[in-house]
Amino acid sequence: MHERVEKAVDFWETVAENMDEWQLVHVGKITAGEVRQDYINSHALVLHAPGRTGQTLLAQTRSALRQTLNPLKKIDWRRSNTSLWEGRAMVGGRVSKAQRPVLLTTNVIKQHLGLDLLPEERRAEDALGTD
Repeated sequence: MHERVEKAVDFWETVAENMDEWQLVHVGKITAGEVRQDYINSHALVLHAPGRTGQTLLAQTRSALRQTLNPLKKIDWRRSNTSLWEGRAMVGGRVSKAQRPVLLTTNVIKQHLGLDLLPEERRAEDALGTD
């Protein structure tokens, strides 16, 4: 049990290290409210999506996990990035935490990390008309 908790802590610490806006809030340079206003990565949806992705990563060593999660820094989490987020994480300009947006946001994360999509995830992408 202790090992599983340690791996989960490592995972979430590494996710946080790769979310620049989270780091700015942590050091007090911006407020969480400011991040929520301009970015989607402070919403429950984006907390759920890495958790889904993490299920496939927990078997990795700590150094491999760090390397795998590093591309999170390259995701453009801005709400204004509607070409990526509208119809996926946002519906009508509003962040949605329904099951389908969580799945589609998980797909963005997995694709940025170079991870294969599960059949259910692939079907959701096909229905969205991407790739």
